[in-house]
Amino acid sequence: MSDKVAERKEIAVSPKILALYTGIYELRPGFDLVITLEGEQLVSQATGQDKIPLFAESETKFFPKVMDAEIEFPKDDRGAVTHLMLHQGAGSSRVRRWRQRACVRLGIRCLRRRDDPLALRALRIEPENAYRQQFRHG
Repeated sequence: MSDKVAERKEIAVSPKILALYTGIYELRPGFDLVITLEGEQLVSQATGQDKIPLFAESETKFFPKVMDAEIEFPKDDRGAVTHLMLHQGAGSSRVRRWRQRACVRLGIRCLRRRDDPLALRALRIEPENAYRQQFRHG
């Protein structure tokens, strides 16, 4: 990771489009990148790390201002986002989106399926608390 951050120009992207990118992406087993939408701001948070706001360079390419990196959200033939591309330094990684139905909206966690143990674990919700979390927050 480079400490030198390249100067980039940010653009505005509709929150409706940004919402398509929210989800949990598995960097490696036990280490996820959670992409959320907080208001009109796309935010990334890796397991055990602080939240980092992402800024749009195009409708599908985003960058943090605190490090030299880029996250791209390519779409498949049907227009679905199944992974992201993380470009950092000289390397690039394809990062699988592994729970598309788990979402984070306005910084409040919610689940489409509260019985999915992998999604619950990624969102740090104990299975026995999933029902309460679903209705208290979403």
